[in-house]
Amino acid sequence: MSSCHVNGFFHEYIMSRSMEENLVFALVGHCSVNTDRDKSVYRSIDLSRLRSLMVFGKWESFFISNKMSLVQVLDLEDASSVTDADLEVMAKLLPHLKFLSLRGCKEITHLPDSFGGLRQLQTPDIRHTSILKLPLSISILQKLQDISAGTTVPMEDYSSSSTTTTTVESLPPPPPPREAATAGSSEAVEDTLRPAASKLL
Repeated sequence: MSSCHVNGFFHEYIMSRSMEENLVFALVGHCSVNTDRDKSVYRSIDLSRLRSLMVFGKWESFFISNKMSLVQVLDLEDASSVTDADLEVMAKLLPHLKFLSLRGCKEITHLPDSFGGLRQLQTPDIRHTSILKLPLSISILQKLQDISAGTTVPMEDYSSSSTTTTTVESLPPPPPPREAATAGSSEAVEDTLRPAASKLL
């Protein structure tokens, strides 16, 4: 079951119990986050123990701060106005980030090199963004488990040079057969080519 409905009374009870147990804190309503008053109210909230943050609608840069260093989950799926500059700030202020969803954030064009400093990052989701290739610094993330990437935009819409660059940088070149043959036997050749072949599968 992916979802369920409860009546208003039980919904209020569930939310109040969750907040009392410090499991969840919800900011709801129709206030305008562009006013100085709303920024002050948001910044006055104690977010030092916050572990997960989900943003619906428009993203504002003041949503994250140095008081949120323990955040492990940041879900910005389909949030608007998320920029490359915002990612630079996230990499600096959220060092314990494990899951990051940028799915549907089409304004994002690349991941900054500073993402290599997110040593706890396990699952970045960059589907349906404008990102064409990953930074080399992503390779030093030892806890990285899964990268969700892809788009519904056909690849022929991008320039052939961009596609070629992505392919070349993503796959290591196989060793030349002639150099491998100098090892002295067919078994040595197989031992040399097998690791390269496993990387391509």
